[in-house]
Amino acid sequence: MPPQNIAITKTTQKTPKQKISHSDKSSNSDESVFFSSKQSAVFRDCEIDFVLTSRLCGVSTPPYHSLNLAYHTRDNPTNVAHNRAKILSTYFPQKTLIFCNQIHSSMILACDKTDYDKATDSAQNLQNQHNLQECNLGQGDGIFCTHKNLVALILVADCNPVLIFDCVNGAFVALHAGRAGVCAHILTNGINTLLANGAKTQNLRVFIGASIRKCCYEVGEDLAIQIQKDFGKKYIEKRSGKYFLDLILMLLDECDRAGIFRENIEVLEVCSCCEDRLFSYRRAYKESRGQKAQIRSQKTSESCEKTLIQTGRFGLFVSLR
Repeated sequence: MPPQNIAITKTTQKTPKQKISHSDKSSNSDESVFFSSKQSAVFRDCEIDFVLTSRLCGVSTPPYHSLNLAYHTRDNPTNVAHNRAKILSTYFPQKTLIFCNQIHSSMILACDKTDYDKATDSAQNLQNQHNLQECNLGQGDGIFCTHKNLVALILVADCNPVLIFDCVNGAFVALHAGRAGVCAHILTNGINTLLANGAKTQNLRVFIGASIRKCCYEVGEDLAIQIQKDFGKKYIEKRSGKYFLDLILMLLDECDRAGIFRENIEVLEVCSCCEDRLFSYRRAYKESRGQKAQIRSQKTSESCEKTLIQTGRFGLFVSLR
């Protein structure tokens, strides 16, 4: 169980269970949005907006159907640009999208005005077609932003999308926090980035979006033993001879150590592997095992196996008001 006083937000099968303000009717009916700041118990009154997307209502074809937001998949880049432009034009019009090449690190990238000119040629070409203004900041797994005309995008398909917001100074860090990033303390790096830019711990608010949870996040015995050795036994749960990792508890404990007030932390209680409205690499892997068995029975090249584990990415879009 998470520590007391943390806002645990659940969703129903169709729409999030939170009370929706009258200004959120459009997003509530938009199936491309899984959750938003307007539904958040912690962020709804803050000067920041975020949208956590679903996998629905895009243009990508299987296995990326349909709102895939990631260029680094084998999806058609034009489809990805269309999907990104759909969210940006609807919820963040006239703003520039910033993102990074996520590498499972603990690196935080800062964005300044010169980054407007860093978009790749391919992205510029797509921009002309879809009226999408975007900029790739380079390799990293976190984005620090203080500009109201920018929208940060974090891509996930089981990893934790995390937002840390300084509600006094109007700055935020958006994080891609998978197992490697969590173990490398990317959350602490994000908090320290804000503190170094004038934030105070008591003014920080944290949102942890949908991700793979301990119900589904099975890890190997060697990794489980290493996690227990490095971080403690409580983060590993053993069931029926298998080991399951609780990244949410690791993140919450890290928030505690940093001094984040528990009432300023919100966790979306959704497992991406269980929720079919979200992309999940682990679910795609499980589904591919049956296909692999069929391929082997037909004596098809085993090189086909790697192409089977393909899925899209949903995203956390964040922008200051």
